[in-house]
Amino acid sequence: MRLRKKPVLCNYYVTYRCNARCGFCDIWERPSPYVTLENAHKNMQDLRRLGVKVIDFT
Repeated sequence: MRLRKKPVLCNYYVTYRCNARCGFCDIWERPSPYVTLENAHKNMQDLRRLGVKVIDFT
């Protein structure tokens, strides 16, 4: 099997906020800012330059 030298897929987290109240996780207790439009635009340009073909926004 031949490996690609560039990433194909990116899981892009707009925020780490979560509205679930799981007993084993406390991430919902910590504030998490949303990504700014400027940062998102720069990140998309960087991902394109790296050769990413698919972006999964979450």
